[in-house]
Amino acid sequence: DNYRNTLEMSDYDGMNRKVVYRSPNIYLQVSNIAVYKDVLCGSDYDEKFVFCVGIGTGQESWRHEFSFEDPWGMTLLDSKVTTISNPCKDNGCEHICTNSEDGAVCHCKEGYTLNEDKKTCNASHSAHGRGIILSSGNNLCTVDIRVITGVRPNATCLLAWTSNITHIAVAANDSKVIFAAGDELILYDLVTGQNASLVSTGKVSGLVYSWIGGDVFWSESDTGKIKLLSLDSATKTDYTIYSNLNNPRDLAIDPHNEKLFWINTSPQSGALQIETGSFTGSDKKIFQSQLFINPSGLFFDGGLKLLFWISQQKLTYFSKSANFHLNTDHLLNTDTKLLIYKDYSISTKGDNQLTVYSLYDENDKHQYTVDKISDITAFALFDPDIQPKENNKCDIDNGGCEQICIPDGTQGVCECGLGYVLERDAHNCTTVAQSDMFALAVDFNHGLIYQISMNDNPKDKKVSAVDIPQPADPLATAYIPSTQSVIWADYMDDHILNTTLNTNITEILYSPVNYIVASIAVDYSTGNIYYTGLPYSYYIQYSMIGVIHYNSHQHKTLMDNIQYAYSVALHPPKGYMFWIDGAGMVGRANMDGTDPLFLVAYGMTSALAIAVDYKSDKVYYIDGERIDYMNLDGGNRQTLHMNQVAGLSHLGVAGEYVYCTAAYKQEILKIHKTTGLLVTDWMSPVTELGRLETITLYDKSVALPVHQKCSVNNGLCSTFCFPRPNNQRSCGCPEGVSLMADQRTCSGVPKCSMAIKHGKLSDLCSGYVNSTCDYECYPGYLKTLTGKLTCNDHLNWVQQTSVDVNMLCTPSPNVDPLHRKAESQQSDGSISSGTFAATIIVIIIVFIVIIVILVYVMYKRRIVTNMFSHAKFVNSPNVPDEGGPVDDRYTSITDINQPTASANAAGMENPLYEVRNKTAVPDNKDNTLPEQEFRSVDMTAYKY
Repeated sequence: DNYRNTLEMSDYDGMNRKVVYRSPNIYLQVSNIAVYKDVLCGSDYDEKFVFCVGIGTGQESWRHEFSFEDPWGMTLLDSKVTTISNPCKDNGCEHICTNSEDGAVCHCKEGYTLNEDKKTCNASHSAHGRGIILSSGNNLCTVDIRVITGVRPNATCLLAWTSNITHIAVAANDSKVIFAAGDELILYDLVTGQNASLVSTGKVSGLVYSWIGGDVFWSESDTGKIKLLSLDSATKTDYTIYSNLNNPRDLAIDPHNEKLFWINTSPQSGALQIETGSFTGSDKKIFQSQLFINPSGLFFDGGLKLLFWISQQKLTYFSKSANFHLNTDHLLNTDTKLLIYKDYSISTKGDNQLTVYSLYDENDKHQYTVDKISDITAFALFDPDIQPKENNKCDIDNGGCEQICIPDGTQGVCECGLGYVLERDAHNCTTVAQSDMFALAVDFNHGLIYQISMNDNPKDKKVSAVDIPQPADPLATAYIPSTQSVIWADYMDDHILNTTLNTNITEILYSPVNYIVASIAVDYSTGNIYYTGLPYSYYIQYSMIGVIHYNSHQHKTLMDNIQYAYSVALHPPKGYMFWIDGAGMVGRANMDGTDPLFLVAYGMTSALAIAVDYKSDKVYYIDGERIDYMNLDGGNRQTLHMNQVAGLSHLGVAGEYVYCTAAYKQEILKIHKTTGLLVTDWMSPVTELGRLETITLYDKSVALPVHQKCSVNNGLCSTFCFPRPNNQRSCGCPEGVSLMADQRTCSGVPKCSMAIKHGKLSDLCSGYVNSTCDYECYPGYLKTLTGKLTCNDHLNWVQQTSVDVNMLCTPSPNVDPLHRKAESQQSDGSISSGTFAATIIVIIIVFIVIIVILVYVMYKRRIVTNMFSHAKFVNSPNVPDEGGPVDDRYTSITDINQPTASANAAGMENPLYEVRNKTAVPDNKDNTLPEQEFRSVDMTAYKY
């Protein structure tokens, strides 16, 4: 299964399915496999090698690589193996012989029937069993359908008509061809060679056949009509189902849903548009109006359920839900006619050339000349398998089932895929989300995200699919418990999205154009979403780490100089983020991107993923076959676990265990984070799982890691609050927006009013949108609401509904109104005239006292001036030598360690100052003074 990158096996009845081998290459292209004893071998034509793996071990045991050849097929030969006798050897089958329990059985190739002798074959008709019916002028011819795989297209002409054949439709199961020539429709029987005129027409511009109802539809450009004729009707009467059309052409049909498509000219604008309607002539509407000049070749493929056409020389298609990606530019140049068969488009511009182009391989494009004809005026597919006669409900619109329809006789039974349950209507599928103790993992192969329970019963692991819109290509995921939000990245659409569990609500948070999002982490303090981006644009050299504001979806790039940013992990309480650089390094920075450094700068072989253990403050990371760990500063680096066969991919830490996804496992591995031992019998392989990628763990009993400041009202920041080490935080703004002088507010960010009548908001209130705040009322007033207020997007304070800030505080019935008024005025900052006069008198008295004290201090200072002029501050470089002025700023001794007398020394060790008399004492070499000449001076009286 190349889509799942696997070689698989099962019993004949489909039971005991098992993945034998999962390729490390996500673009596995094995075209052929062979089994020999306990070995399974395959050929990969894209990577040019053949290989073998052990069926029991899943390990590669042999490989041979080619330089130029593309190995498409292989078989194994052992001359020692005894083969059974061949009953077909002498059986005499004309075409094909197969072995059965009853012996040899003869078969005929397509287009032939087995004669009564059970050996010889007779041609059913002159056309190929599977082919292309085409017209060249007035000739009706056939070409082998195997032209798509290189068989030379030799035309065999079946009929020469009297006028040019312009359009063809095929009833393959009845071996009949309907064609338009001149002004009539003709029915031609391939078996008998008979033909009959069906009905007269206008100028036919489109022709299709519904093999379910046996109805022929055609459009007429000259009359502006679309008409219907039933081949089962004895009267062969035609009916007009659409009229007043403006040059309708290029009719296409979806018989299962009874829909027609055609190209028409808009009567208002004159532009070409694709229109659609039912077989009965109702529900006519515009299907596509934004068309380029002169679209052509409209064709509906029932297998892919897609409408194709040619526009601007390219193959174009439309579908709202099909899981289909056209992997090529699919240039068709000037071709105007189109067929889709299996994995190929077949087109022509009307000459004798056929262009065959793979829908999936841009290198598989060929052009063939059809021999024996000069031009191709019309063509149609002849293959009974693409026109099945429905025998059960599953053949019609999947039986009405949303996911899987199981045929049961003439009925169909609906079932759901892994992680889904059938709804009460027995047709649609839904999910039942888990709320606790689960791992969230991306299934890369199937484009799904699963919740996998973390209980200890290996056979009872509940698997729930997250209901993300399909088709999807998720690669990274994270989880926010407070809103039950699954944050995930679609690597094909360049989106980071939010899907809420138990709903079908999905919103786009941000689109990092030119980057593939490889990893996502959430700061639970703020809800902000960190991610790593790998550039796929030729013009961008480095990877980056960015952050998205959870509420406003604003974006800021934190780092843009990383070689290969594969994975990111956060430690909000410590203010750190860690990342894996695929170049072989582990980095750490503050969560605002500042102070980056490498904890591991060399010695790694294949760095892949990283996770943080908040409980023990450890960092765990995958390096090739190893899981290593270290301290937050990079110290004590050790290997926890070695696994050479699993293909370790991503990891997370919860409790006492490390949980890992692995490329070669359909399960999650559980490893003890102390002993490094793998816990066996914890989870049985789930065969339906594909390649599991990023993993997120959630346990409700474990407190989420948050930063103390950023977790309260966003740290009073208007937009981004970034945790930093040592319980610090920084505020940040989106690209192009500057941070204002308060270092909290981004320019242009609005706030709710901070004024409350007879009260005030708490000091921890920022007033920004989505902030929540407490409030209090002044004395004499009571709160009318309990709980917190929230500032909404309209800059109104709300508590479920809008509140009136003038009515949040009401008068207390137990307080005298006059007293309440005085207290309120005082609380509001207004005072009475008497209070004002008293305040002025007190200020004057205090001023006089200060003047008196200053005069007294200055007088005392003069007394000790002589003492200060003889003081030398030995250890202070800011004090001048003797005779120089002394700076009073350095006379404070509050923080000085006073010297103490030593019992055995003649002086004081390292004195701060020396007090001298008129006769100076020379400095001693040991920086001491004679004890008898030292006098302690109480300096505290002279501080000011």
